[in-house]
Amino acid sequence: MTTTTTTAAAATPAVVPALAEAVIDQLACGLTNSATFLCERMYAAAPTEKHAILLATCHARADAPYRVVEVLRSCETPAARFMFAKACYDMGRFDEAERAILMPDGSIAGGAKGRYLLGEVCLATDRAKPAAGWFAEALSLDPYLWCAFERLCTLGADEEAAIAMTNAEHVAVPPTPTIAAIVNGFVDGAEARADTHLTAATTALRDVAMDDAAARAQTTPAVGANVTTPAEAPPPTTGERRSSGAATATRRRTTPRNASAATPATPATPAGAIITPGEPPPPPRRRPPQAPSTALRRSSRLSGGSSGGDAALEPTPAPLNSSPQAGAEYGDVEHEGPLLRESVRHPRHPSHHAALSLLRGVAEGVGALAAYRCAEAEAALRSLPPEQLGTAYVQCALGRCRFELGDYAGAADRYAEALRADPTRLEGVDVYSTALWQLRREVELSHLAQRCVSLDRWNPYAWCAAGNAMSLQREHESALRLFRRAIQLEPALPYAHTLCGHERLAVEDLEGAMACYRTALRYDARHYNAWYGLGQCYLRQEKHGLAEMHFRRALEIHPRSSVLCCYLGVSLHKLYRTEEALAVLDSSSLADPLNPLARYEKAHVLMDLSRYEEAIEELEALRDHVAPNEAQVHYQIGRAYKKLGRVDVAMRCFTAALDLKPSSAEASAIRSAIENVESEEGEEVELL
Repeated sequence: MTTTTTTAAAATPAVVPALAEAVIDQLACGLTNSATFLCERMYAAAPTEKHAILLATCHARADAPYRVVEVLRSCETPAARFMFAKACYDMGRFDEAERAILMPDGSIAGGAKGRYLLGEVCLATDRAKPAAGWFAEALSLDPYLWCAFERLCTLGADEEAAIAMTNAEHVAVPPTPTIAAIVNGFVDGAEARADTHLTAATTALRDVAMDDAAARAQTTPAVGANVTTPAEAPPPTTGERRSSGAATATRRRTTPRNASAATPATPATPAGAIITPGEPPPPPRRRPPQAPSTALRRSSRLSGGSSGGDAALEPTPAPLNSSPQAGAEYGDVEHEGPLLRESVRHPRHPSHHAALSLLRGVAEGVGALAAYRCAEAEAALRSLPPEQLGTAYVQCALGRCRFELGDYAGAADRYAEALRADPTRLEGVDVYSTALWQLRREVELSHLAQRCVSLDRWNPYAWCAAGNAMSLQREHESALRLFRRAIQLEPALPYAHTLCGHERLAVEDLEGAMACYRTALRYDARHYNAWYGLGQCYLRQEKHGLAEMHFRRALEIHPRSSVLCCYLGVSLHKLYRTEEALAVLDSSSLADPLNPLARYEKAHVLMDLSRYEEAIEELEALRDHVAPNEAQVHYQIGRAYKKLGRVDVAMRCFTAALDLKPSSAEASAIRSAIENVESEEGEEVELL
């Protein structure tokens, strides 16, 4: 018995190399359950911290963050603490994640990736300014962290993002050890991308492989190769969106989703309740830098249709125009841990400048789009190399540019091109379906919705497209159910909440609509669609002062929107500030000469000012070039001619309006106008 125990004990180190190799190989092939079983045997035989990280990696691959937390609870290395923090974040335990990632010596576990995770934690706990600071610092340290760039754009800090990327030109990212590539399933590829759960753990995993290889008689060639791996470029776009950690941990998806390419701030912009952690941890010895805070779904037809956190965690601003090597603003290299020290001193790869040049070109377009400088964004994106211009990401960004400019046909074309380039890409179909809604392309929208839902029933964007399809058929209750399904899958998707608000507004449920819009704004204060929706609710409640305030807030975010400008003019008109309203409507018409609502409302204001000839000029231009089949336009022209005493022309206009088969309420008002066409009193009915 004693001899057997001794033999087993002596054999224990020998089983580890073979098990480690098998675990890595099976993780590469996606056989997570088998890899986990083998890794548990290895960890039982040799319970080291390196093996704990490999076991935690298996659990992370199995989408079991609670098991990652349990395995790594007592580990102290930076790689282990980063993985522990990421798992806590996925479970919605934001306080614990923040405490784990702030090392006792004041450094940040995970380097640039750790700073990015701290930014996500700050966002989840409603601390936008510290979050922007962490994202900017992460991007300065690692220019390939595209997710940090997109987050800065979502927060409205596109200029800070550009500065951070410029600073990052002097920082070379170290090669990712081969073990990360193997674990991610790219054994033979030199351009593997690191998994979120594995990126910070690669150093420790490499040590696992090296130590185990030393115990073997023969070294495995694949583990010894060097691979240069840029960081993954995720989350978003339109966006835009910030996911609840708890929801992310429990949600199962058949198809992984990256962030939308072209989600400026829609971010991103609302859904679900924000999880507020308890008392914040003690302030870190190194405090984060601070960055300054700085689609309309439907433009109605003519028928009318961040707070601060705890003061102890508020960051100290760090100048973004300083290089990370320059001094203590970004931390002393000697105290920032091995990952950052490697990133600063490692020699640049020959392709580093070319890669950064490409990223800066994309960043210029995406940053301008985030600030709704759509013409500038479109020009920057179209200047990209042809092979980049044809990708689904860039085509989605171009589609969003067209959408924000009110060119729904152009937007639909770009999104269709994106789907041709990548038929599996569903990010952006929420905006695509809204463009089709605006164009009243019922068959095309229905086909898009069926295609998206059949492709991935766990994707919230697919259900947004399905909801828009039902909305176009005036099935508002069915549309609401579908939008709620999207929210169930992604509680932090602002646009889904806004679409719910639009449907409730369509059935005159003003209180319900306002609740949806406010939920959206809890997740993304820059989601201008929700501000617009609240303004519409207040307009219908005849609270015109509040409507003006909300439309102005939306315009601060998207100052080039013709539709927002138009509704601001409407609210000013309702407040009897006619001259001011006329000036605003003039600017709306200049921003988009084809916006029918702007011309219509401008004509309405001119009539109130008794400038009937000018009103007729606007309305006839609208009738002849933009909206020839709108009964309201013909009706208003008739009213203007009657005011000028030209009763015969007024009668022809009223009759033409009636021939266009208006709604029953409109038809009743038009018949009343015809009956009283000779009267001085009795024709003051307005179509709403």
